[in-house]
Amino acid sequence: MEHGRKRPLRASSRPPSDLTASANAGNGAGSSDDEDYEVPSQPVPQRASTRRQPKVDFSKLDAASLKKYRKLHDMDDLPPGASKEDMIPAVAKHFSQQVVDEKDTLVNFALSLKRHYLQTRQSPQQPLKKPRNATKVKAR
Repeated sequence: MEHGRKRPLRASSRPPSDLTASANAGNGAGSSDDEDYEVPSQPVPQRASTRRQPKVDFSKLDAASLKKYRKLHDMDDLPPGASKEDMIPAVAKHFSQQVVDEKDTLVNFALSLKRHYLQTRQSPQQPLKKPRNATKVKAR
């Protein structure tokens, strides 16, 4: 192969880290499959922020739901009679600013699944509890 011409890249089933490591580890002697791969001279740029942006379309919610969200999160930045169009950006901004502890959320979810499993595993012959407001029928 002539000097100055680059070899075409071939698709690989190996991750890029393996290709880079094997290309850098070679001493140039002998031939191997690794010679057919080009290692990029510059690393692939990473995103500046690892935080994912939410993809929630708040315009699909009705005004009552947006009002409930505002009330639940004590959002007093808009007047009480704000329109749906006024609430959407405020709710979206508030939602995007929420910080979620993913590990804590996953642990709580797993515990919830376990609790649900254990509750449904208990003896299924137990009758359901009667509602408190159920009226009793008197037998004559």
